[in-house]
Amino acid sequence: MRKILYLGRSEHARHYYSWAQDNGLHVDFFDFPSLTADNHESWAEMINSAHDLYQYDDIISFSDGLQVNVDLLKRITGKPHRDPETIADFTDKVRFRKSLPRLDCIARWYETSELRDSLPARQWVESTVGYPVVIKPSNGFYSTGVTKVSESDLFSKAWSQSRRAGEYFRKLHGHSSIIVEEYIDGKEFAIDGFIKNNCFYPMLFHIKRPDLTGPYFHETAYITMPFCSRKGEEFISIIRDVITATGLNNSPFHAEFRVTDSGQIYLLEIGPRLSGGGVTGQVMMDICCGLDAYHALHHLHDGEPLNYTHRLVGLEYDFCAPRNGVLFDTEKTESLCHELGARVVIKYRDDGDYVMCPPLNSETIITAFFACSDRAGAESIFCELEKHQLGVK
Repeated sequence: MRKILYLGRSEHARHYYSWAQDNGLHVDFFDFPSLTADNHESWAEMINSAHDLYQYDDIISFSDGLQVNVDLLKRITGKPHRDPETIADFTDKVRFRKSLPRLDCIARWYETSELRDSLPARQWVESTVGYPVVIKPSNGFYSTGVTKVSESDLFSKAWSQSRRAGEYFRKLHGHSSIIVEEYIDGKEFAIDGFIKNNCFYPMLFHIKRPDLTGPYFHETAYITMPFCSRKGEEFISIIRDVITATGLNNSPFHAEFRVTDSGQIYLLEIGPRLSGGGVTGQVMMDICCGLDAYHALHHLHDGEPLNYTHRLVGLEYDFCAPRNGVLFDTEKTESLCHELGARVVIKYRDDGDYVMCPPLNSETIITAFFACSDRAGAESIFCELEKHQLGVK
């Protein structure tokens, strides 16, 4: 039986764990001390001495902030791995921007590691780009702490929200800074795929719903189609430029974009991992392309090409708390999803749990996936689900 070490907690990888059991894999979960910017090698040596990493056939995680940890541990045990410094560039928005040649597809930005002093950032905004801007932690996820600021009077409040999120990510990952960037008015899209043996496989094209105009940027849903190379040529050109500049290889990727009404494409970020905590990548690649993404992730170094076919349209819908409070009657939400034909429903929190609403929540509560014959069918289910709210008191 192949043994897998998963970096992170079991409750964050229930879907993967179920898949692993069905496929005869043994998975150990490991929650570990934070990795800081200056202790990479000593951290890896400490973990290896305490946990005999050579017993594992593979090491994985679906968290942005743990991708560097994965490849450090793979490297120290002689397993095929990505370059940890390259991965560090992709998992922090500041490092990512600094690692790239000057590209017209990157909005103007400013960063500071001083989380408590917002004055220099505000002065940069008012002397350089003007309002509106977006403030966010450099290495956050799930849009936690991301806020649009449209006028000077709102800057301090938005900064405080991002600062609190940044302090949380510092505890989690050992570092975080705040980035302020020019707000680009437009719609958001995402593309998922793999780079394997230096071959590029763009597979999924996600439309984020509803349109994200701020002040917060938590998408409720993805309407996902098999990627069309002809229609998506401009997106792929940008991703290829980044991949070429950074040397990323044998890795999944999740690229996010904002497109203006005039058609100008801006790159927001590229994550070197499967989207949606692994679940979105796995379920949507199955629905849209007939590919087992978890299997592909474990076989990125086998030298074989990825084979897949275009199939259906997918809908992912995330139910988050409408307000801070105590969760109740989640069975009603699950039943609605099943009535509408959900292929997969995953519940992350239980009745009686205290939950937080956007922008400070760092997880969804229930996620449902649907397979549809076309986009119109996905839009129809989205409209039905949008009428429903989780019970929070």
